[in-house]
Amino acid sequence: MKPARLTVLVRLLSLLILALATSSLWAGDDPPHILLDAHFDDHAVDQPIGTGGAEAGEPVTMDLLLDAIVRQDADDPDNHLLALSTTASSSRPIRFEFLEQTEISHGRLLVSVRITFPDADFGQAVLYLREQGTAAKQFLSMNLQNTGTIRINDAAGLALVIPNAIPFGQSMLIEVIHDLDWRSYDLLIDGVAMLSNRSHGITDRGIGAVIFALQHQAEFDETRVLIDDLLVARWLPDMIFAHGFEGPR
Repeated sequence: MKPARLTVLVRLLSLLILALATSSLWAGDDPPHILLDAHFDDHAVDQPIGTGGAEAGEPVTMDLLLDAIVRQDADDPDNHLLALSTTASSSRPIRFEFLEQTEISHGRLLVSVRITFPDADFGQAVLYLREQGTAAKQFLSMNLQNTGTIRINDAAGLALVIPNAIPFGQSMLIEVIHDLDWRSYDLLIDGVAMLSNRSHGITDRGIGAVIFALQHQAEFDETRVLIDDLLVARWLPDMIFAHGFEGPR
């Protein structure tokens, strides 16, 4: 297992252990269930990605004007990345869904991904978390701009603007942890908390898709981004209550 993917899985385990340690009222816990593990290492280099879905570690759909090619990591030949690129002037998406087209509306859900912008010569890139099958529910929209600024929106409105946040030429680890019982989420970038217990404003659906979208700007030859280690995991605590206190949510 490559080091980057191992780091993500270790962080998933550490999040679960932290929850367990916060209360003596914890009765037990279902183990984390991996819903999507797209690490691309078992895909042929320099070939387009397929659309076999979560079972194959692949998207379910992608725009015809978006190229999605598996590439070898320049810094680690054993590591494969998914290179997304487009010259289209309007937004072009690639959509990943979960095993068995699951939509999660209860418990905790971790979405983790490594994103690299080789340089600032791109247009717009957006990471979306949406419901299964469609894209009407804005659980998260993370807009990554070539100025280095990251803007985060959800159904409740603008959540955060982070200037100078993109480390061009280096990967950044984005982790979103949704508590779907409390309808809130945390956002971490490279392990640093950017949002905590943010209410997203959606009450009638769950999360079932991770979408990336690119939009080209004419002054650049091509809009390009690399993604890797896309992981979605869910865990559902088995809670008990005592003396009027509630265990960790």
